[in-house]
Amino acid sequence: MRIAILGATGQIGRGLSRAYHDRARLTLFARRPDRAASLAEADGIKAEALPFDRLADGEFDLIINAVGDGVPGRIRAAGADILDVTAHFDAFCLSYLERHPTCGYVFLSTGAIYGPDYAGALRPEQAPQASLAPDNFYARAKLEAEDRHRRLSRHSIADVRLFGYVSPEIDLGSDFLVAQMLDALVERAVFVTQPADIVRDYVGLRDLVGLIDAWIGAGRRNGGYDLLSAAPTSKMRILDALKREFGLAWETEEPAEAIELAALPPRLSLDRSAEALGFRPQSTSLDNVLSLAHGLMRARERQTAGAWA
Repeated sequence: MRIAILGATGQIGRGLSRAYHDRARLTLFARRPDRAASLAEADGIKAEALPFDRLADGEFDLIINAVGDGVPGRIRAAGADILDVTAHFDAFCLSYLERHPTCGYVFLSTGAIYGPDYAGALRPEQAPQASLAPDNFYARAKLEAEDRHRRLSRHSIADVRLFGYVSPEIDLGSDFLVAQMLDALVERAVFVTQPADIVRDYVGLRDLVGLIDAWIGAGRRNGGYDLLSAAPTSKMRILDALKREFGLAWETEEPAEAIELAALPPRLSLDRSAEALGFRPQSTSLDNVLSLAHGLMRARERQTAGAWA
């Protein structure tokens, strides 16, 4: 297959490049193609890296749009601009599909379209714009894109909704909950958190690729697909596991003022479109976090050993 990956320098785009490079002809698109080329070389990937405006020049069987940011702090900082950015790159890809109707298109969406507490939004069609807070530009941008895609039913478009994603490219300096835990682990610091527990669902690269492959194998149906792990987990379960396996020190502390946590009940979504493709997740949320923790600690040990060599 000839695959174009947009956003190739990001956490998800870089992982997808690694996953597909040995079974597809890749072309990587990024704001900084020189950086995309450098990262690809470091990962042992042979692929051409180009600026976004060169997409129209290529011949592709599949476009994967991984442009964007999933880090809460950076999403908030982007504000309303995220609406224009998302629409711009989506229009870029849809324009390509109009000229190449046999090409498939995978758009990385988000479970955030269901709203902050998932109340009354058990399926995407039950998640109207009004259910989102006025300033939730990230979810609104994704929901608007999904709406555009459903109206283009003649095209092969998959909206893959991620609820949480972890990989070796995770930014440990971000305000993503798992990143903060793992940063404390790597730095041997005490992790301080609020006593309230929260449930989350985290997937990794293997299941993301598995869903994309299942969609291709099932005939590339136009639709949205929730990507959930084999089982969700909770903040406290992750912390207990990190303490048990790696010795993470953690403690709770009451917040100075009441903070409303966005609840994510386990598997509240009733959308089972991914299962209809024949997809079954291979790992649980806790498996994915612990696998990442093991990789980070091994890298830390190698770095420490190299410093003393």
